[in-house]
Amino acid sequence: LGVEAHPFVYWVAETKMRSDYDLPMLAENVQELVLRASQTCKLDIANVWPELVYKCFTTDNLQKLLLLRNAIVAAEIPESHRNFVKLALTSTLRIVTTAGAGWPYIAPSKYAERVVKKDAFQEFQKQCGIMLSDMRYVQSLELPYSVHQIIKGDARKLSDFCEPSGIDLIVTSPPYLNNYDYADRTRLETYFWGMFSTWGDITHAVRDNLIIAATTQIRRADFGT
Repeated sequence: LGVEAHPFVYWVAETKMRSDYDLPMLAENVQELVLRASQTCKLDIANVWPELVYKCFTTDNLQKLLLLRNAIVAAEIPESHRNFVKLALTSTLRIVTTAGAGWPYIAPSKYAERVVKKDAFQEFQKQCGIMLSDMRYVQSLELPYSVHQIIKGDARKLSDFCEPSGIDLIVTSPPYLNNYDYADRTRLETYFWGMFSTWGDITHAVRDNLIIAATTQIRRADFGT
């Protein structure tokens, strides 16, 4: 049983828990997506994303990332395969960005851009190849598929999801006292996929529902002063 409050991280967890893919079909889907994206006419990328996204990529890679995103959304493929390639494209973002992309934050700056000569199409294919290789290895182990359930909710209210007597072990990754804003760290990815478009959206949908771990999450109004 997994409980995750961040909607984007919840989706990532659900996607990464799968291993029962039709790998030959999935590999074909990847090739078809790249071919379709590469053969599609260039798109108008103006007003597609919040300003942060435009600061993080070259115009050429932004074009290619949008073509791949649209191809994935429109593809007639199994939903599990769509999530697989969507996750691959998500991980490609920080590979081809010109911004400082060390975790936890993305840091675009016109004064300190990274020199990036990586092509979004090629890096997406490479990332898919790595993930497919991982899945082939996992499937070769012939392990029993886990029985699991992932819930988008608040782990502090665990009794809402199960009986306390039914839990033998709890493993947690708590918000450490490191002053990281766990909602902000996925801003590039959630903006790219259109989950959120403003800081207010992120605050309302994510930050207000997380355990406070950063001074930026504290508001004077919360204490009635």
